[in-house]
Amino acid sequence: MHEVPAPDGFAAAWDRVLTHPSRTSGDALLDVLEAWVGHLQPADDSLSQFIRDNELAWLHGTIPPEFW
Repeated sequence: MHEVPAPDGFAAAWDRVLTHPSRTSGDALLDVLEAWVGHLQPADDSLSQFIRDNELAWLHGTIPPEFW
């Protein structure tokens, strides 16, 4: 399996969310992620993707993709 390196600034933004959880630190983390994958998935599609991957798995008693 091919590993994809984390985007620049991800580790620092992630650490900031863990040490200082707030709307500001969360938004900064999302900004890093959306800048990295924005060309693959527009921000408006993120909620739909979450629902497909997580809530439907919960509803049907299956495992979400991130646990495969």
